[in-house]
Amino acid sequence: MAGDYTNQTYGIIDYDTLRDPDEWDTLDIETEARTFWNLDLEAGKGSTRFTVANDFDISTRSLREGLSLTLGQKLAENLGLELRNDAEGRWYHDALPSLADTGFQRDYLTNTSDLELDFAARPGLDLSASGQVQIFHYPEPDSFNYDYLLGRAGVGVDQELGGMSSLSLDYEWSRRWATAADSQDFLEHGLDAELELYLDDGPHLNLTNAAARRQYPARSRSSWEEAPGLRLGFNLSPVVELNLEDEARWTWYDTPTAVYTDLFENSLKLAVQWQATGGLSLRAGPQLDAGRSLPQPTADDYRESSVAAGIDYMKLDRLWFSLEDRLGVRRYPLDDSSFQSNYVFNEFNLMVNWTVFKAGRSGLSLNGMAVISPEWHGDKSSDLSTRIFTLELRYGL
Repeated sequence: MAGDYTNQTYGIIDYDTLRDPDEWDTLDIETEARTFWNLDLEAGKGSTRFTVANDFDISTRSLREGLSLTLGQKLAENLGLELRNDAEGRWYHDALPSLADTGFQRDYLTNTSDLELDFAARPGLDLSASGQVQIFHYPEPDSFNYDYLLGRAGVGVDQELGGMSSLSLDYEWSRRWATAADSQDFLEHGLDAELELYLDDGPHLNLTNAAARRQYPARSRSSWEEAPGLRLGFNLSPVVELNLEDEARWTWYDTPTAVYTDLFENSLKLAVQWQATGGLSLRAGPQLDAGRSLPQPTADDYRESSVAAGIDYMKLDRLWFSLEDRLGVRRYPLDDSSFQSNYVFNEFNLMVNWTVFKAGRSGLSLNGMAVISPEWHGDKSSDLSTRIFTLELRYGL
């Protein structure tokens, strides 16, 4: 049993009277209470493994049915094969219009078939090859929800470098055919690389890079993308760690337009984490974010500075929660009050998992999530507040 509630409040009129200084509107984007059941079965003999997973949800908004079939087969001592098929259907209803808004939802059917081969070439060196076919169908399609066929194929290599260090490289080819809208067809090539290093004196270094080329029939939508990442961790003491993280992303189009603009974004984070006794850890640090249109600045360019603090707690097999609050300010150098305005924001996130009780292999657990994110703009009519709450009560193995 679970429930989701999303609420967004924003100003639509700001006028000066003694009686009603402000007028506000509220949008319930998604409110849903649901009950569900999950059934997982597994069988195997020798080098063969077969699993079945069935998920059924009925809620105030929809009915959902999902079926997953997985076959794992060891073909040789160093060669493994896995076949998987996931089918899902969702049907929206308006039986309870006061509890759920289904006006912007569309019924759909989808099926995804995957194949993966893993080959251990030698100790510490693993090779892989994969393929995927996905079909998405809407009984009543529109310009935003359209049928398509998607195919993917990829290869990868993972090399251990000693200790816990490793190097990996993955290539993926993707092709989508949209049956009702040729403009949504695309061809994509993607290359991902990752280097993980654990040095003898304690520092931990992680370097990543994702590069992609996507081509649409229209050159104005065809683009290149480059996304490097850096994570560096230092142990200042047995219980204190300093973490530095930087993520960048470049996107540039074959023919830039006012809608599809070349863009550079960067996020830099610094955090000190203290590992206390009893499964409790505390962390805090600053964060800088920036977005820059290329080659010329536009009204979308922004600078953001914030400070974040968080608490994590874990009691094995009983309770886990993570709480983080981030307070900051976003500024637009080319402040265009008709389109963008500077604002102060606060992002509060809470996730909880509590095992109420366990009886043999079964148990009752409570899972919850809360996201509260208000924005305070210089122009009060642009103020925005978003709230998302999810609560799930689950009993099972």
